[in-house]
Amino acid sequence: VILVGHQFDESTRVYGEFEWENAIASAKDTGEAEVEQLWVQHDFKHGLSAVAGLYLMPVGLINQNHEPTAYYGVFRPDVDTKIIPSTWREVGLGLSGRTDIGLTWETGVTTDQNLSKWDPTSTEGSTRGPLQAIHQEGQFGTARDLAVHASLNWRGPGYLLGASAFTGNIGQRTPGFPGNDSRVWLWELHGRYEISGWDLAAEYARGTISRTEALNASFSASSVVNPTLVPALFFGGYVQVAYRYWQGRYFRLTPFARYEILNTAADFGSLAVAQVGVARPDEHLWTVGASFFIGEGVVLKADYRHYRNDQFPSPIPPAFTKGNTLNFGVGYSF
Repeated sequence: VILVGHQFDESTRVYGEFEWENAIASAKDTGEAEVEQLWVQHDFKHGLSAVAGLYLMPVGLINQNHEPTAYYGVFRPDVDTKIIPSTWREVGLGLSGRTDIGLTWETGVTTDQNLSKWDPTSTEGSTRGPLQAIHQEGQFGTARDLAVHASLNWRGPGYLLGASAFTGNIGQRTPGFPGNDSRVWLWELHGRYEISGWDLAAEYARGTISRTEALNASFSASSVVNPTLVPALFFGGYVQVAYRYWQGRYFRLTPFARYEILNTAADFGSLAVAQVGVARPDEHLWTVGASFFIGEGVVLKADYRHYRNDQFPSPIPPAFTKGNTLNFGVGYSF
């Protein structure tokens, strides 16, 4: 990831983040090159700022601060990838403000998801998350329907408390599309508290997609065998505990444990269970590990992830079969 910034004057700046995923990205090699952020910001008086461009949604604990040195574990929490589709960005206009008592807020109008991109032949909507399956990210994004977002955070000595919400119609007024009246809502609560070497964090996110019945009925009536249907409800949350076990002049060791529960398709509205097919269970995930920080910008990570599904019928569909994993990683940010 390469960061580029420029200060036009004391109140106006531009910020860009350009990313290459995998060691090679080309027409013949699996990989991706992308603009992750690119926005202009202007500061007004009284703590007000405005942004325009492609920017990160102010949702959750990780989406805006997603560098590997900013979170515990080799991978981000599943809640922050499957329920909140980190790294989540949209094109739009935003306004933010801050106060002297530690309150900050952000709001804006942006592009939205596009439900017509849902592929009933793919398991992406269930395994990666419903919003991951219909995101647009700006490039060739349809903007007949827009979204609004708002967030509020309160920071003080060692603590952070916050909440956010995002909503918009996602049918994009596609001619003849049975999901044109569908609307997405996603709201979340988060908190973090650091004291005497302890780092405690929690997050809960809940999303709904309304009026999915007609679209799902069209998938069920098609020739697709066991189609992946659009959920009416998805949710997830986690609690996390970390402790600064040892710290030297240039090094520190922080073990951690995190418990997550999530469901990418918890409900299908008024559709009968027989129409839905296999009901989705809650997923449980334990992650335990440690981060070894070198200076302020380098981290060596190791963790063990243990998955469990609630009451899944037998046989378990391959898309939901997960094994326990031992992971190692190195991250750096400067």
